[in-house]
Amino acid sequence: MPAKAQGRNGRQLGPRGGRSARNAPKRGHGGRPVRFVQPAIPRVIRQRPKGPAGLGPHHFNAFDSSRPQALAFSVGPATHLSGAIRHPLATTTTGSSYILAAVSAGDGVNQMRTMLFNGSTWSLGETVLIATTGITDTPSASSPDTVMATRCSLRLRNVTAAGQVAGVVHFMRVSTGIAWGTAAAPDLVMMMLGSELTRSYSASELTATHQWDGIPVSQDKYHAFVAPSGFDASVADPGISTLLVLFEGGTTDIQKYETTVAAQYYARYRLAGPLSNMSKLPPTTSLDNINKLRSYAEGVGSAGVNIAQFLETVPKAAGFLKNLLNAGSPFIPLMK
Repeated sequence: MPAKAQGRNGRQLGPRGGRSARNAPKRGHGGRPVRFVQPAIPRVIRQRPKGPAGLGPHHFNAFDSSRPQALAFSVGPATHLSGAIRHPLATTTTGSSYILAAVSAGDGVNQMRTMLFNGSTWSLGETVLIATTGITDTPSASSPDTVMATRCSLRLRNVTAAGQVAGVVHFMRVSTGIAWGTAAAPDLVMMMLGSELTRSYSASELTATHQWDGIPVSQDKYHAFVAPSGFDASVADPGISTLLVLFEGGTTDIQKYETTVAAQYYARYRLAGPLSNMSKLPPTTSLDNINKLRSYAEGVGSAGVNIAQFLETVPKAAGFLKNLLNAGSPFIPLMK
């Protein structure tokens, strides 16, 4: 039996000197080669702005601590800090009652503060501090000399027992300075209830975790290192927008919410210390990229992101899923 002819690369030749049928390219109707096309990316993903490594639709997500914030200007070596804290909130059953919460990371303040209204008077509530960043209102020997707030995010979920969920929650991302205190509380409530920027959710909608991200208010202030200041000064002249949440009471059941606040900073410590030796040059990108991402986030307004729906959509684009999962454990407990 004669030996089969072989080409220069060792492949078996067909009856006409070409490649055998097994090695020939697959062809469809009309004899044209079949091309393997990558699955189409959903439109909601395609419309999100693109950027270099470290940027994406969740560029201002403070829960993503795996990638430090990319800046538009070179600011010199700094130590990257990040932290998060969970805190429960519960509304009362008193008619016309409110809980007003404000979240801020500007000027090194990583806090959530609340005020309570019992139907007749306002009173100051709790102060929730992210202690893992080491930044406080009263600087100590271990706190940084100057800081630059880069990210601030809030997650909220209604954890009330099924069948007892009721009420309304209002959200507003504020890009202007506000006064904080019991004297200013009535004006803040009227501002939220009368503004077109406010987004309202029913308590049942918030049984799924939603997230809100602060965005830069001023590029000059956003890229400046400042000494850690108090909460009142931070919300009066913010570098990152303040997140306001108004829990409206008057229901027959107490509503329980789980709040999670996250913040990230670049900090500068005294030289020769261990935290100062950990400083690195922050990543940079063009101001045009930052503006595009900020414009996208600004276009979303005060609407929150449903984390569960986001996780269902993003896997169709592997790159976004990879970046999302890089955020680590903060996603996992909230999805259970």
